[in-house]
Amino acid sequence: MSKWTDVEIEVLKANYATKSSAIMKELLPGRSRFAIIGKADRLGLPGISDEERVRRIREGIEKGDQATRAHLGGTYDPWRGA
Repeated sequence: MSKWTDVEIEVLKANYATKSSAIMKELLPGRSRFAIIGKADRLGLPGISDEERVRRIREGIEKGDQATRAHLGGTYDPWRGA
């Protein structure tokens, strides 16, 4: 385990509430997703709100995002609900 630098902590604080864990992993190379989430939790940083998560999922579905569809089992239809 390596010590978090001041720069890494500032990047985490500035972006954690608005960026996905995948993007955070790109912003903090060498840090695992779990390390990022754990450090944010220890710092008491707020994560992405449930409303924002739902908005992103809906936006992905509307765009026909294949990753979102796969995450939802590939059969989700937002207009029919299943």
